[in-house]
Amino acid sequence: MRASSSSPADLRITRAVMLVLAGCQRSPEAHSSDSLVGTSTASGTLATATATATASSQPEDLTVAAEPSPTQVPNVAAGAEANPASLCAQYKETVTVDVTRVKRTQTAEYQPMMQEAAFWDSQRELVVCTVIRAKEDTQIEVTRVPVCCPMPGPQRPCPPAHKEKAAGVRMVVEQVELHRDGKVASSKLGAYGFEKHPQGRHACGRQPEGLVLGAPLSAATTSVGAELAWMAALEAASVPAFQRLARELEAHGAPEQLALRANDAAEDEVRHARAMERLARAYGATVSEPRHAELGVRELLPIAIENVIEGCVREAYGALVATYQAQQAAPDLRAPFRAVAEDERAHAALAEDVNRWLVEHLDEQGRAQVQRARAAAEADLRASLETAVGCETLGLPEPQIAIALFEAYFTAA
Repeated sequence: MRASSSSPADLRITRAVMLVLAGCQRSPEAHSSDSLVGTSTASGTLATATATATASSQPEDLTVAAEPSPTQVPNVAAGAEANPASLCAQYKETVTVDVTRVKRTQTAEYQPMMQEAAFWDSQRELVVCTVIRAKEDTQIEVTRVPVCCPMPGPQRPCPPAHKEKAAGVRMVVEQVELHRDGKVASSKLGAYGFEKHPQGRHACGRQPEGLVLGAPLSAATTSVGAELAWMAALEAASVPAFQRLARELEAHGAPEQLALRANDAAEDEVRHARAMERLARAYGATVSEPRHAELGVRELLPIAIENVIEGCVREAYGALVATYQAQQAAPDLRAPFRAVAEDERAHAALAEDVNRWLVEHLDEQGRAQVQRARAAAEADLRASLETAVGCETLGLPEPQIAIALFEAYFTAA
């Protein structure tokens, strides 16, 4: 079930791109007969970023349920299904673990910092908790891999990959599963390093919790094909994001059409990933498959915050870029980008509709948190566009045009 092509998000995206094209045309081809009007809906290919961060050593897989051998959290036999957060909070307060046992840290690429979470897994009849046991500021070593793209005129060599220290946060996180009565089913510790101000994230698309992207660009590969490989990876990353959103909407009793549209969006992203992978291979690149954590159903507030950041902001910008690419990419690439853009505008419209339903079911404090998250995501996106890397072959906008697209959509009344 799709949003109408006349949905507010779709029309705003289309108008924004038309406005930018009217003022930022680079050649007569900008007057192509390819029409922007009449195609439907929303988000997800990408403008480029200047660097990527690669993972460091893997974390130790430590079982901690036997130390200090917790058996039961008191006074929690009732209400686990209805209020899993309460059981997780009591577990954290009651049970201590030795965080010094985790010696190695995994650098978490492209991921937002972990947050404490709790949900009821109805299939396994367990409460699943994410508990932050320690958190400290630190320095993280990351490998920066510049992204370069062929442009008209004299070619400058792409800078080589290099390692550098970045401001970060180290967290020791416990993933614990509890029975209804508080008994521990399983418990594992891991240490994760998150960059405070990540430089490697592409501006577009829905990048869900638990996503780990590989580095599809090597130090010696800086090409259109490599950039298409990134697009394929990010499209593939959206598939489980939409599948999880559909499950969560169903679990929380959202209107059926929202869950159906989320499942439709997951199918769209499968097609997009395959299309971009075919193009990447045609340009001589290989595609790195993203990895995803298996995640369950969350409470409404974390769903709303992720949706507003990844959907209402990032996917909407992705839809702007895809629509722009459909007009400005090399002629042989415009048709596939046009097909992607139509679906992506639908995804942006879905994100706004999901946001409206979610905030209606939050209290005043929750609605304020969602609004702050949206404002922060828009500010972060706007800042990142200052260093966007354009590519004429792919129709990716350079900073001036990327910012113009942002302003035309996000500051519109």
